[in-house]
Amino acid sequence: MNTAALLKQAGLTYREGQVYIALLELGGAGVTTIGKHIGLQRTQVYPILSSLTRKGLARLYFQDNKRFYKPARPKKIIDVAQKKLETLASIVPNLENIEKNPAPQIGLRFIETQNELQNFCTEIVKTHKRKTIYSIGGFQHWEELVGQKFAEQFRKDRVKEKIKTRAIVTQEDTDASILHRSTLSDIRWLPKKQEFKSVFHIFPDKILISTPQHTSLAVAIEVPAMVDIFKSVFDILWDFLD
Repeated sequence: MNTAALLKQAGLTYREGQVYIALLELGGAGVTTIGKHIGLQRTQVYPILSSLTRKGLARLYFQDNKRFYKPARPKKIIDVAQKKLETLASIVPNLENIEKNPAPQIGLRFIETQNELQNFCTEIVKTHKRKTIYSIGGFQHWEELVGQKFAEQFRKDRVKEKIKTRAIVTQEDTDASILHRSTLSDIRWLPKKQEFKSVFHIFPDKILISTPQHTSLAVAIEVPAMVDIFKSVFDILWDFLD
């Protein structure tokens, strides 16, 4: 992704990014020079420069009765991005007022990508503080699905939010991050011959089944009756392995 495209994330249009970068490269210039530098007509450049000036990213001077534009320092981009965030933050309460009675989330949700799975786990940390997660399966396979670096950060975030876990793991999981001494985890082991490539995470309101052997990376089940069944099965297996 080029720099102009990245500047879109700070609240600039692609063309504004192009013109701002041209100003930096030229050290300041007139409209014609800027247009030639990026392949635009003068009539196209004028409104873009006006917009950049309003945003504080360009300054207008007159030299020999001609318009001359100079760029603001790149750190000014942070101010532009901050204003965008403040605008978005001011909208949130209005959106929340519109959603007076959100419908309960009930059903199946298929998680297709690693980024989507990581976002799901990150949301769990935010919404399940001081609660307990019950898990069964092969955690090395789960760490491969979310990525080793993310798995380590998830463990740290979970511990920080005092989220405990009870886990029934396979004999292959001796190197899994869940076994780290500061994981707030209570562990019991499946028999040596028992292989488990999938992982079941049971939360108070949903179940997450992660597996490397399916077209989807994971399935989230948000059905209260199913959560109760899975939790009961976990409790039976936990007592059996005592």
